[in-house]
Amino acid sequence: MHMRCVLLFILLCSGIVSAESWTSHVSHNSIQSIAFEGDYVWCGTTGGVIRWDKRNGVFLNYSKRDGLVSDDVRAVAVDSSGRKWFGTSAGVSVFDGASWTTYNTGDRLADDDVRSIEIAPDSRVWVGSAFGISMFDGETWQAWTEGQMSPGPSRSLRDVSSIAFGTNGAVWCTAGYYDSQIQVLWRFDGVSWQPEGVAKTVRTDGAGNVWYTRYVGFTIDSLERYSGSACEYPGYTGTAREYTDISIDRNNTVWLIRRHAPVMNTIEDIVWYDGSSWGFVDRPGWLGGSMKTIRTDAEGVVWVGADEGLFSFDGDKWKRFFQGLAHNQISEGIIDRDNILWAVSRGMAATYDGVQWESYANEDDFLRDYPIASIAVDDRNVKWFGTEAGIVRFDGRSWSLIPYSEEEPGMYAETLAVDRSGTLWCTYTKEWRAYIASYDGSEWLLHSNENLLAANWARDIVVDREDRKWVCTNKGLAQYDGHEWTLYEFPDGNTPSGIPYSGYCDPQGTLWFGYSSHLCCFDGETWQMYRLPGTESIRSIARDRNGILWLGSLDGVTRFNGQSWQILTPADGLVNGTVNLVLVDENNTKWFGTLGGFSEYQDNTTVVSGEKDQPELLSFITYPNPFNPSTTLSFMLSAPGEVSLRVYDVTGRKVTELVRGFFSAGEHSAVWNAKGCASGVYFAVLKAGEQTETRKMLLVR
Repeated sequence: MHMRCVLLFILLCSGIVSAESWTSHVSHNSIQSIAFEGDYVWCGTTGGVIRWDKRNGVFLNYSKRDGLVSDDVRAVAVDSSGRKWFGTSAGVSVFDGASWTTYNTGDRLADDDVRSIEIAPDSRVWVGSAFGISMFDGETWQAWTEGQMSPGPSRSLRDVSSIAFGTNGAVWCTAGYYDSQIQVLWRFDGVSWQPEGVAKTVRTDGAGNVWYTRYVGFTIDSLERYSGSACEYPGYTGTAREYTDISIDRNNTVWLIRRHAPVMNTIEDIVWYDGSSWGFVDRPGWLGGSMKTIRTDAEGVVWVGADEGLFSFDGDKWKRFFQGLAHNQISEGIIDRDNILWAVSRGMAATYDGVQWESYANEDDFLRDYPIASIAVDDRNVKWFGTEAGIVRFDGRSWSLIPYSEEEPGMYAETLAVDRSGTLWCTYTKEWRAYIASYDGSEWLLHSNENLLAANWARDIVVDREDRKWVCTNKGLAQYDGHEWTLYEFPDGNTPSGIPYSGYCDPQGTLWFGYSSHLCCFDGETWQMYRLPGTESIRSIARDRNGILWLGSLDGVTRFNGQSWQILTPADGLVNGTVNLVLVDENNTKWFGTLGGFSEYQDNTTVVSGEKDQPELLSFITYPNPFNPSTTLSFMLSAPGEVSLRVYDVTGRKVTELVRGFFSAGEHSAVWNAKGCASGVYFAVLKAGEQTETRKMLLVR
């Protein structure tokens, strides 16, 4: 048998039809702004707009596909007629429940980079932007830019971050920097703007009193009330802190997000001031991420928007509103045996079944208290999650936690892989050294061989068809043959330059490794190396059903068909250019996990001539047979097609799945290492297209 490392493509011998389409999947859980409309809470997020129903937690999403001018929504307001106003990084979008309208600088908006929106008692809409403030009276816009707000410094109208309305029709806003720290409190009397002092955020209470937060110095903020002259209410003195947002409820109690650092760790909580005394509300442990905005509704419920969802506090209990993709920063992911996409972002897991995303980070989810660093799936479709507390196992019905070895405190599975016998392998870093451990279902085995050859870190584990383990480290490729670890030596000293960042074993058994500037492949006999075309630091590799290789890197996605390269960037449709993950599902859809969410890519490449739709199985043999402990299963296809190769015991229980994927025409093989299996009869079942063949095998110990 001659196995070649160069790819065999049906594209090279047939015509194709290709229609490309991109779909972005982004998180709606990073809340930047909040507004209320009856039982609905409208939230501006980094991924569009989400509308929550306070009664039952049902949500609706709105994005650029629906009519938003941008998915980066910084401000939300609802006017008296029920129209929703959304301030984005590209202008203002208005939604009346049926249609969308967009306003930008072409409509005399001061600036498209919107930071705040408020509806005045007279129904006028005020919009604060990066370089000015605008007002819409229902027909036309009027704008004031930095040169039109004198007296004051020339840079006084930058970053209009908050707007409020006082008595006698006065409009207040905070904008402009005297220096890098201090903002200006401005008052508009209907004719001109006047600076009234220094302030960060301004709000007015039910009596028309103006409240604002002010930077005092050395990360110290104060809360003050304006009554012609500033009146300070300092509160919690002696602790470095910052008030990041402010809201006033129906009882005129002032609520603030407080960020402080009594030691070196940043801590956030909620404090309140009722006019005579201060108090604070403990932040629950599962209220993750940085708190960004606070608002109180007509019932007096406090709502907090954070990096990790929307939260409410009714004076007694906290509640979390969280859905879908947890965050946009995708770090890990798999596609399981049911074609379900699992994604890990900022330590939280979510799934996508082709219709909707489901989060595993809510109050009653097992994974909520276990931040995830790594994920893997085995042949039985069991999902494994590497967490700080141990390995979490999910078999589709129940969850369990497997603690790490007591002999090795400080283990934290940074990478995971499952071998052919079902043994779990993980790498972890301790005191700037990389280590590896394995778990066979009953106990941990620590592999201390020279600290993974004195490597400082390990990024990926790959299990090949012969059950060897390959680990990408900063020292090179570490290989384990079942007996010892070695630093792999390339033939003829032809070692690629740089560091291996990622590895992948494709359905045909070929190994692929991404280096700083090279792509390397190994078919078990020979190596071939490809110089990357301007792509650096390959983070992930996958091969689709047409034999096309897809590489995720810091520069986007690189498509390689064995002869030519094509680089795809955000200009082509990627949601973000930093790609940490590449996956291909059963429908040949490509999934690119980025720092800005997931990009779903369908090139719909189909064969229209030159090849049969279904492969014909020409031969299928196992050798040796009987065997101990491994045997090679070889098969030959007449045409490209989908192939699966599974092993069953005499009871009909599936022992392992050796092969599943799209294979080119020709001869292929897979090795079954029956380590850990009892002596006896086993059956190899090969399915190629619509054809199925079975071979009996005898394991003799």
